[in-house]
Amino acid sequence: MKITRYKISPLERGAERSEGGVCTFSFPPAKYGGIKKIPFIKGVPAIGGWEILLLVFSFSLLTFSACKKTDDNTYDVNNVNLLPPGAGKTKQKSNEQYVSILYANLFQQALSANKLFDISQCIESIGDKDIAREVIISNFMNKPDVLIPADSVMQNNPEQFVTDTYNRFLVRNPTVAEKTWFINYINANPNVTPELIYFSFALSNEYMYY
Repeated sequence: MKITRYKISPLERGAERSEGGVCTFSFPPAKYGGIKKIPFIKGVPAIGGWEILLLVFSFSLLTFSACKKTDDNTYDVNNVNLLPPGAGKTKQKSNEQYVSILYANLFQQALSANKLFDISQCIESIGDKDIAREVIISNFMNKPDVLIPADSVMQNNPEQFVTDTYNRFLVRNPTVAEKTWFINYINANPNVTPELIYFSFALSNEYMYY
């Protein structure tokens, strides 16, 4: 392969001709057999081939640096068990436990052993336990010494009523969602009574466990 060296002056490396305000230069210059003409704007200094190679090389370095992969950020996530309220209650109450706790919730005192035995036997004699519990709850609520808040107490402060009811029957505070739902329900239903709410708590699934 024959390599031809050209001795080029700075002036020869510049513009060769001007047409309509646009000049051209070739590298090598035309008189040495220039092979490519590149246009440039008049008044802007011309650059030679080595300058072009230098610019291309610099641009490549900048592009490579800009595309360099950065380290990914790693975040730790704590394991959180999302369980429904009352999920810790896993043991089902016996008939005796259910009756004695229900009586204590409604009357704020203990049920005598003889009455506890009689009521437990009544539950055992009825095949449908849900119906048996409904009968017992109705019987307790119809007694004159049952302790149930008045309607005005619930209507004047439904938030406190809901909190007290959860603590009384389920031995826990209500969640924000539970409290909000009950407050909205009480406000939207003026005919609802504390007896009805107590009845629903005594028949709830969570109340069957401890």
